[in-house]
Amino acid sequence: MFEPLLRANAAKFNCTQRYGVNVIHYEEYSDGVIVIVQDTTSKLCKKYKTQYLVACDGNRSPTRRKEKIEWKGAGILRNSLSIKFQADLTPFLGSRAVHGVVYVVNDNISGGFRLENKGKSGIVMVNSTKEKKDFPPGSVSLEEARRYAYECAGLTEETPIEIKSVAYWTMASYNAEKFVSPGGRVLLAGDAVHVMPPTGGLGGNTGINVRKMVSRRDNWLTETGSHNLSWKLAYVLKGWAAPSLLSTYSIERQPIDEFVVDQATRRFHNRVDHRQPPLPEAPDLSVEIGCRYTQGAFIPTEGQASNLPFEDPFTPTGSGGSRFPHIYLDRAGDANAQIEQQISTLDLIKQNFVLVATEKGSAWIQAARELQFALDACELHEDWQPYRDTSAKLRKNCKMENGQALLVQPDGFIAWRAIRVEAGQRRCFKVFWRKY
Repeated sequence: MFEPLLRANAAKFNCTQRYGVNVIHYEEYSDGVIVIVQDTTSKLCKKYKTQYLVACDGNRSPTRRKEKIEWKGAGILRNSLSIKFQADLTPFLGSRAVHGVVYVVNDNISGGFRLENKGKSGIVMVNSTKEKKDFPPGSVSLEEARRYAYECAGLTEETPIEIKSVAYWTMASYNAEKFVSPGGRVLLAGDAVHVMPPTGGLGGNTGINVRKMVSRRDNWLTETGSHNLSWKLAYVLKGWAAPSLLSTYSIERQPIDEFVVDQATRRFHNRVDHRQPPLPEAPDLSVEIGCRYTQGAFIPTEGQASNLPFEDPFTPTGSGGSRFPHIYLDRAGDANAQIEQQISTLDLIKQNFVLVATEKGSAWIQAARELQFALDACELHEDWQPYRDTSAKLRKNCKMENGQALLVQPDGFIAWRAIRVEAGQRRCFKVFWRKY
């Protein structure tokens, strides 16, 4: 469902997509990377020269092995079994007949359902049975798989369940020690740098990392956007930043990925192994959208003592290295704006850095307009155009004072919390920007 959307939109950004080819070799040099690509049908090879190589080549990543980047973590947790099925379970699910996960534990089986098509198909995930706690490849017959599906569902043969396929896979918990090659021109992402149990559904969000997640009438909406590596690579390629900026990708993301892998593993032990007493878990929303950096390409906020890799997104700090918080903004001139006529503060973040102040006539905003650099600036208060923060919620949540401002990166993280400054001192922003 998702990948066709990515493919369709990639072309809008001058992205050339090639299928049926393998990268069979690459060599990193001081001025770029040589990549050898082979067509899987004709077997013809082509040689490319590129400035950087981004390897998203999965958990068995040959790139990671070539760069001698080590795995660390809990390791292999178990050999698991997944059974793809088709059956109409909607009469038994009621309001739960949606895309989602249902855990099941009874005397015969421990497992669960990952539902699709509103409860009319999906995957049965088997963790253990009376006879088995491990499922190496080829260890389960189709008839056994069918019996497992019925035992997990608690249904009789009167309800037809069709088994489509049986898959074996290894559940593991690993995190790469670093995400960048020693030469700095080969960068790894996705499953190449982390493998985690699916418990909690944290893997996809970690690989892409959500840029926006807001609540609209109790429905949680998720928008994936360009994230840590993407904006840094774009700025370096455009000549807007030094290549050294890319070194902060590993510095910032590796501890976050390690934290999320650990949280997914804790959820596995609690929900699948039923460990007692349960291991402590950080709140789901804090893990998914509350992550914060403790060092990297940002200016730490003075007095911010916490070294935790996350914060509660409902009580944001507005500090350097944390996410810019979501606040609804009303359309200016419409005091009775409905939710459909509102936007999130996160919608203000597109491709440029964004400078945000919360009072009229901010000296920081004036200084930003004098920069010879692509920088968006906005004063979020009750009279700003075209959107306004009528309740001053951003100011209250981030404890902003007059004369302060927030500088937000293109990935939605706060680069700097500006000190209080008067109108005559705004030249210091230009000095800071050159240093940054």
